[in-house]
Amino acid sequence: MRDDVSVSDKVAQGERVLGACVVHAAGADVPVTTVLTRLRTRSTDRWRADPEEAIVRDVSVSADETVTPRVTMRLDQRAPDDVIADLLGIVGPTANRRLTGVATAGGWAAADGDPKTSWQTPFGQAVGSRLTIPGGLADGPLSILQLGGDHSPITGLRLRVGGAQVDLAVPPADADGRSVVALPDDLPAGDAELEITVIDERIVLDRRYAEPVVLPAAIAELTIPPASMPERVDTGCRDDVLTVAGRPVPLRVEAEAADLLAGDAVTATACAAGPLVLRAGPTRLTTSSGATTGLHVDRIVLAPVPTPPPGDASTAEPNATVTASERLSRDVTVTDCPDGCWLVLGEGYHESWSAHAGDVDLGPPQLVDGGFNGWWIEPTDGPVDVTVRWTAQRPLTLALVVSVLAILACLLLVAVDRRTVPVPGAPGARFDTLRRRDDLRTCVAAAGTWILGAVFFVGPAWGVAAAAGGLLVLLTRRPWLAGLVSLGIIAFVGAVITSVVRDERPFPDAGWPVRFEWLHGWGLFAAASLSAVALADWSRRPPERAP
Repeated sequence: MRDDVSVSDKVAQGERVLGACVVHAAGADVPVTTVLTRLRTRSTDRWRADPEEAIVRDVSVSADETVTPRVTMRLDQRAPDDVIADLLGIVGPTANRRLTGVATAGGWAAADGDPKTSWQTPFGQAVGSRLTIPGGLADGPLSILQLGGDHSPITGLRLRVGGAQVDLAVPPADADGRSVVALPDDLPAGDAELEITVIDERIVLDRRYAEPVVLPAAIAELTIPPASMPERVDTGCRDDVLTVAGRPVPLRVEAEAADLLAGDAVTATACAAGPLVLRAGPTRLTTSSGATTGLHVDRIVLAPVPTPPPGDASTAEPNATVTASERLSRDVTVTDCPDGCWLVLGEGYHESWSAHAGDVDLGPPQLVDGGFNGWWIEPTDGPVDVTVRWTAQRPLTLALVVSVLAILACLLLVAVDRRTVPVPGAPGARFDTLRRRDDLRTCVAAAGTWILGAVFFVGPAWGVAAAAGGLLVLLTRRPWLAGLVSLGIIAFVGAVITSVVRDERPFPDAGWPVRFEWLHGWGLFAAASLSAVALADWSRRPPERAP
């Protein structure tokens, strides 16, 4: 970490400037590269928005500095359909909304001729989602191919075209998975709009809050004029993406359309020839919002233009050659290190790594490069042989040996302490007769166990239910009635879980059991009921004789 670079936050002209960087004079021989990164979140996380819609930074230098900008950009996965279509040159239907953060699920996917792609609505917002279809509908009935599985089927649409409006019922799909909708014969010409008005709701548990939410609707194909999808995109030189000190910096993006739609990062090309000059003092860098341009600037790297070295200076870079690699050690030869250099072991940082240059201990590893082990090699004119070792294996091996010895000792104790006199086997399990009546002592013990177990392990209210059951046991002298209660509860809980899983299809993560938390008391009461039966069976057994 350099001590001549400071970072601060400030608010200027009503606009928050995150991480305003101040780079102080560091000397001509110490190049400083400035990296500005936009704070963002995963585009498909529908519960969160990006902390930063655009980059707004102040970079201050104490002297004029010439830099080469490198700009990393992505397609804004949440930009409106019409913005993305205009940017990429897509001609076809567009939607007023789509699945959050998934550009490939735009309206054009319903007319691209590929049944594997689809226009998908957001969660819980299928009704009211609509497609705008330029040029209107094709002649004949409207054929709709919907995605099955985890989607809500569309059962009603509203068609608007040329000032006319008609509600359409979507019938169940045929054997090919298509629903054919008859259209009126007197529809006017012009652009059409299809709005989802009715769906057969499919429910799933929200992954974050475990609340029921309606699954999206999805249309894979429509019999409408096909969409035109470009294979490659060239945005041309755009001056509405990045400005430096109030002056636009034209940038150009050339990439495969599929890569942009998938959210891959691309490197923009600066249209202006030559490097960028940062004047002494503060310089503000500002990018546009992806919602308006369709392009997000995720990172800007301002690298200083390198100064050509003197003609007689050596340009050799330090070099590390691995001469031997064992499971627990590496032998490395470092050359061309006249000014000192860092030896970096590209394995996870841990203090148990050690390094020696001959008999010289290089000290504990330093945390470098965001998570690796580094040792400083002092300036030298010749090669340096370094041995890197993992020192934590020996105590781990000793611990494993001790564990194995303990297991062997346990096995030895089991073998030595074997009984010489066989123990008579317990009688086999059998079903008790429903007419069996136990004595009063056994019934009192069973009822008391039932009540106490319900009160202490479930709650006082459940103790009242157990008291009613215990009274029935005392009146009938049949403790096995508590077992029937336990079986009934188990059947009830199983039926509820089966029904919820079948209808709601909760996401299979660690949170889905929360949906059944209200059944916890029932399960504990079943255990208390079963313990009453077990105690009654134990109390009626004759005492065992000592061998």
